[in-house]
Amino acid sequence: MRPASDSDGLPVGAALGLEHVVFPVRDLSDASETFQQDLGFAVTPGTPHASGTIDNSVIFANEGYIELLGIHDPLSKAPIVEEVKTILSKREGPVTIGVRVASVSASVEYFKARGCEVRGPNESRFPDPETGQLSPPLYSNLEIVGDRPYVRDQIFFLEKLEKNFQEYHTTNARAAAYLRSWVTVHPNTARRIGAAWLAVDDVEKAATAYADIGLKARPVRPASVPGVDVAAIRLGTGSLLLAQPRASSSPFSDVLSDGGGAAAMVGISIEVASIEDAASSLGPDVRRSARYDGWFGRSFQVLPDQAHGAWLEFYEAARPARPETGTP
Repeated sequence: MRPASDSDGLPVGAALGLEHVVFPVRDLSDASETFQQDLGFAVTPGTPHASGTIDNSVIFANEGYIELLGIHDPLSKAPIVEEVKTILSKREGPVTIGVRVASVSASVEYFKARGCEVRGPNESRFPDPETGQLSPPLYSNLEIVGDRPYVRDQIFFLEKLEKNFQEYHTTNARAAAYLRSWVTVHPNTARRIGAAWLAVDDVEKAATAYADIGLKARPVRPASVPGVDVAAIRLGTGSLLLAQPRASSSPFSDVLSDGGGAAAMVGISIEVASIEDAASSLGPDVRRSARYDGWFGRSFQVLPDQAHGAWLEFYEAARPARPETGTP
């Protein structure tokens, strides 16, 4: 596989898109009901994890998903439970984005060549809920660690191990049943995660931090969200948008002041097949913005107090994504 040049704006020449958003919530049942009844998504139930967490998922047709992550065993001392508790002591909402790549091993070499300290490749295995027996490796992933403001804890990279995945879901009845339970057709006509929004205290410093690891951000103006300066990083079929709030009070500035530090994930843009159907699928008490011409097409917004801490943009794609012309 040929690595991309830095000017391509793509990691290792093989970023496939935004794979999933990790979205901690205080009450998984309540959050799932909000996403289903009020926001028009179909929610696929998950199972408790051995670590003490539990998740339900909003799964899209491209296998990307929003992971609504809760705690089912608050007495667990597992690191992930402690981490989720710390996050939830400050806020609910999206905290990190996973980017699907064709090869994690190639990604490791790509980032190491740019002076990055990485953790990985790490294999993800999943325990059988009854026997506890671990699955074969189903995913490989990596994180960029070390002193990397704006980058560390905000983004990670993963590869689906297709052969293992298919064999496991062919031979394990419970895994196959879970796979069949996935609901990927949504009343709001959601298709995929098109962009993740990272609120930053300084967009130029954030853009430099990503350029240092080989991911170039391009300024995008005018912003479709008033009061923010934005730079876009293309990641395959999706984008990471670095957004610096100009106003002292907005969903973007609030999440930074509430303990987000220099950078914090604040929201996501969801592509829908029909902006009209997306709007009509919202619950009667959900407040939304007027429709506007956003970067990706006709759009509207739902604010964080309506979506468990997430700023959501729904859009109907009207043209190809081209960050160099002002559309990420």
